[in-house]
Amino acid sequence: MSDPKIGDLYGERVAYKFKTETPGKFNTISHKEVREMVDNLGTALVSLLNLKDKKIAVIGENRYEWEVAYLSVVAGTGTVV
Repeated sequence: MSDPKIGDLYGERVAYKFKTETPGKFNTISHKEVREMVDNLGTALVSLLNLKDKKIAVIGENRYEWEVAYLSVVAGTGTVV
């Protein structure tokens, strides 16, 4: 039996909730959407930029986009430095 992916386990549950420019309004991103972002970015890093097995720096603010970039690299593209 294979291990289920996080997107399969938590699917449409909220992974991130963040403020918008409108006071009192929030946007959400599900675990499934995060998994799709990680898969898409990882694929692009390998196929478009040929970064497979390279050392890659992930620089940015503490935001969900940073985590997506980090997970895209460590999930099969290369090594984060």
